[in-house]
Amino acid sequence: MILAWIILALVAVFAVINFKKTFIIWMPVQLLFNGQVAIRYESPAMSLVLAVDLMLIVFYFFKIGRKKYDEFNNEPFLLKPIFIFALISYGLSLLLSPIFSLQGITTMIKYFATGFILLAIFQKMIATEEDISRFVKATFIVAFLIISLGIFESGFKDNPVLDYVYYNSPHNETTIGRMWYKPPSINGGLQTRYGMVRASSFFGIHIQFGVACAFMLFFYIVLLQKSWFVVKKTSLFFISILLFSGILIANSKTAYAGVLAFAIGLFSFRQLFNWKLIVPITITIGAFLIWFPQYFLNFSALFDNSSDQAEVGSNLAMRTEQYAVAMKMFMMNPLFGNGLGSIGILKTSNYMFSDILGAESAWMKILPERGLVGGAIYIITFFYLFNILKTDIPKRLIAGYLLGLLIMETATGLFEMTIYIPYLIVLRQMFRWGKQNKEIAKLNS
Repeated sequence: MILAWIILALVAVFAVINFKKTFIIWMPVQLLFNGQVAIRYESPAMSLVLAVDLMLIVFYFFKIGRKKYDEFNNEPFLLKPIFIFALISYGLSLLLSPIFSLQGITTMIKYFATGFILLAIFQKMIATEEDISRFVKATFIVAFLIISLGIFESGFKDNPVLDYVYYNSPHNETTIGRMWYKPPSINGGLQTRYGMVRASSFFGIHIQFGVACAFMLFFYIVLLQKSWFVVKKTSLFFISILLFSGILIANSKTAYAGVLAFAIGLFSFRQLFNWKLIVPITITIGAFLIWFPQYFLNFSALFDNSSDQAEVGSNLAMRTEQYAVAMKMFMMNPLFGNGLGSIGILKTSNYMFSDILGAESAWMKILPERGLVGGAIYIITFFYLFNILKTDIPKRLIAGYLLGLLIMETATGLFEMTIYIPYLIVLRQMFRWGKQNKEIAKLNS
């Protein structure tokens, strides 16, 4: 795709001019490019996001990104112990498991490069208030863009951005799963649930859209609560309402569950009944009830085995079958799993495993491929994050965030760390500076 090459070239130019600024802005901006936007589609395929990520990593280690700036964050990497544990888990699964896959190796390289290494550089870049301001403002613009496109898609039942991507990229075996969207002129209309479009916005699937909105909503509500108005308070309130609307128009149960968990960390019981919170939520929900009266049947469908799967997507019966197949795979090699990429090999080579479909849960992915060792490290990650972050971020806040993450990944599958870890890195710094400012104010009083 020519557009992908142009964007890659532009990012390279800006990175040479000012690496730090470009890198920070790129972290939220990459949400605007799904996997189908690529610089190479033939094997080995290369999405635009992966190409830019790798290019920025190379720039950093070749000192283009290590020029003398005002300040670097030289603290130990937040996820260093998890990086080591994950490296052990992935390595053992790769070496000691019965199924070897080249796809597994590429998955491992991508996971560590565009996950841990990219986030380690991002943490170094977040060193000043100007860095945080730049990230918050870039995220604000990205949030506005993805919600605006989602609203257009939901209202007009078409998505011009994804139409362009679809018509200007190949669709074959190498691109399966990169983007589930099909233009209405080809598919006869967009996918709906209970009379409402399942909007994808810029993303490859509506679930990613809803989840991205949920994480950003959490972030901006914290900024509102703490009066950290990097952008105006009215703007933060406005974007929070839009993000909540984005979760609704994404029409994905996964994001609903995550937001409910986030609310536990964000609000006390008394705050949940504050009119400033109740009124905008009531108005938003009321509007959806008027325009889409069947919309909230989404929640009853969670426990309804008789629901038409074509209408409601996955249901309880389908998920039960998926978990049963995942357990069969898991029991083949419980300790280390069957190897990275083994799910795809097993489900295509043996019909008894085909019902696992997309392995739509973190546990359906981890246990069959990495076994008990991988599962244990996954759980340890949550305890570690809570333990290291609680010294700076309020316990209830971080517990709600991690609970929401765990619920959403259990419901849908593993997310890329770049979609949720940057907010933790930024919030950690903001809470630290908030405490320092209070201490300085006390000393001066």
